Amino acid sequence: MSQSKFKPIQMNLFDLTYSLSDRKLRMLESGWPGYFNRVIIPELVKLESIFEPLYSKNTNTRPSTPTYLVLAMLVLKDLFTLTDEELERSVTFSLEYQFALGTTSFEHQPVNQRTLNRFRAANAFYMQQTGIDLLHEFAEKLAKSLKDAYLGTNLKRRMDSIMVDNGARKLSRLQLAHVVIKNMLMVLDENKIAIPENLQHYIEDFDENKVTYHSHTPAAAKLQTAFQDACAVRDLIPGTLNDCEEAQMLIRFVSEQVNTNTDGSFHSVRDGKELNSTVLNNPVEPESTFRKKAGENHQGYVGIISLKQSTSIPTERSSTHLISSPISTAIPSSPKMKFRRWLKKETKQLWLPTEPTSAWITSMKQLNTEFNL
Repeated sequence: MSQSKFKPIQMNLFDLTYSLSDRKLRMLESGWPGYFNRVIIPELVKLESIFEPLYSKNTNTRPSTPTYLVLAMLVLKDLFTLTDEELERSVTFSLEYQFALGTTSFEHQPVNQRTLNRFRAANAFYMQQTGIDLLHEFAEKLAKSLKDAYLGTNLKRRMDSIMVDNGARKLSRLQLAHVVIKNMLMVLDENKIAIPENLQHYIEDFDENKVTYHSHTPAAAKLQTAFQDACAVRDLIPGTLNDCEEAQMLIRFVSEQVNTNTDGSFHSVRDGKELNSTVLNNPVEPESTFRKKAGENHQGYVGIISLKQSTSIPTERSSTHLISSPISTAIPSSPKMKFRRWLKKETKQLWLPTEPTSAWITSMKQLNTEFNL
């Protein structure tokens, strides 16, 4: 029997994934079947040449089941602690297993209990004849490749980010304008600086709620009026108060939210699409930022977590940094980290033969050392 190696699989018109909804397909791709198909299968394809001595070199003989599929089924068998019979039924009837193996277009799944038994028997016979345990060699190389892929190397640093909520009130643009104007007008009033009559309502109690919720004026008109008033209040600030916090917040607000003329007067309200996440969100937390992560809107500070594998110490070193500015590039998604944790949890014994040999036990210890289990 000659060895059948990996060949690209052409999806046919009756592929099972074509009948799935977009939601179900996303669940397969984001779950363990998707990662197994995209990450583990390519590693098995690279290592299938290790088992060439078990097959005939005569290509005219009957081809075998592709070696990478046999290895993939052995991996799945021991990851989920299945018997050969349970594995055969799972691959035959479960779409998750078929998606992981990339065999959703196959009319008959390439799994049989006799195939697995013969593969293990051929490896055991080869080890008796030569003293070389091919599964041992395979396990070592696969462990190393997965270690480099998931635990990192000197040239790789995995990173992720979290959002730390600042606990401050989330303000709309109109509410933010009222807050910074009111704060500045109260400072002017304390310093006995005359406030124009049309601006005095800002320092009244509940004025923000009246304008925001009880006024029937169109929202665009209310926003333009508030921003014009912000420019007017900015012009009232004397030089002696330019350094106070309230004045700095108002000046920053106008510079970020308003398009001004060459003389600094109000021109128009800046389009919300032009604003980035560094703009003022709340004067209570002036350095906080906002971003959308995992489908939710967050306001606060960005925490950066970086992990690097040390060459001398088999454990990971992590460091956390809090920064106020947002990240401009996309952070690698955490599902990869979840998959590594799942793999470390589930991979207790891989590809265990019927009767473990001393060489196999040594390989398992080596695999555990590589994964730091």
